[in-house]
Amino acid sequence: MRGLERASVRLMEGESLAAATSEMLQLADTARCFLLDQAGRQIGDNVVPIGRTSQRAKRFSPLLHSEGASWERRPYFIEALRSPGRVHLTAPYLSINEAHLCVTVSIAAQTPYGLQVLCVDINWEAAKQR
Repeated sequence: MRGLERASVRLMEGESLAAATSEMLQLADTARCFLLDQAGRQIGDNVVPIGRTSQRAKRFSPLLHSEGASWERRPYFIEALRSPGRVHLTAPYLSINEAHLCVTVSIAAQTPYGLQVLCVDINWEAAKQR
């Protein structure tokens, strides 16, 4: 959770998503990081750990790119907006990006570009085996 808070501070300071989440992307169970605007639209594409490939079949690869997708109804977005600056964790759910169970950790922060929600998907199946 502290890593997400540090990443949000780095975003508030104007760093790119990839730079701000570099620490989170080194964790073994991190599947992806992504950023939402205050309306729930994804800003840019997913940022994934270097060297890690998707476990999805090639025919599903278009689903890996989520730039512009609307996540406004997702609990990780709604809860983050309700209390900016606090870290939120979802219950496990099936990720449409990777087709495995995941949890999403999120935090809303005021950045130079307005209120944004930083989200990190964690591979729940891999994490619970540890």
